[in-house]
Amino acid sequence: GLFIAMLFIYGKLNRSWRGQREIKVVFTSIANVRPDAPVLYNGLEVGRILETQIVPVDEALLERLPALTERNLENLPLSEEEREELRGVSSADLDAAIRKRIAGRTMAMLSLNVLDEGDSKRYRLDDDIRITSRILGETAVEIISGNGERLPAQDPPVLIGASHGAGNYAMSCR
Repeated sequence: GLFIAMLFIYGKLNRSWRGQREIKVVFTSIANVRPDAPVLYNGLEVGRILETQIVPVDEALLERLPALTERNLENLPLSEEEREELRGVSSADLDAAIRKRIAGRTMAMLSLNVLDEGDSKRYRLDDDIRITSRILGETAVEIISGNGERLPAQDPPVLIGASHGAGNYAMSCR
């Protein structure tokens, strides 16, 4: 019994000694997500959710978002009509048009505490971040690796997560 307890404690301590970082992600909906839920990276558990909160899309948040493209339209607090209208905007003007449209709305923000382990190339700006259901209905945040620009270590942007299949809670908060 003592041996098993030591292995358990060592496993917990070993994880805390490794490099960690915080990643912030905004979603339009985070149904059933709770702090301390697991964060997976390509299926492997790499961390936990630290905090969930509803945040206004204000100037400070807009400045921390990466460049917004047509890829992001489904994951922002926009109506179908607004998405269709924005799809008609030229790519050169799209980022500014999206920012203007979502300003003043609300989104749900998750703070993720994840292992970094000195691997500065692990997390990327184009990672696909989504909320998934696990066995027995537990929810988790899954990060599927992208291949774009790496997430900077200093002052990283707030990433945009996908809320597929969840109710659009943030839209109802307008």
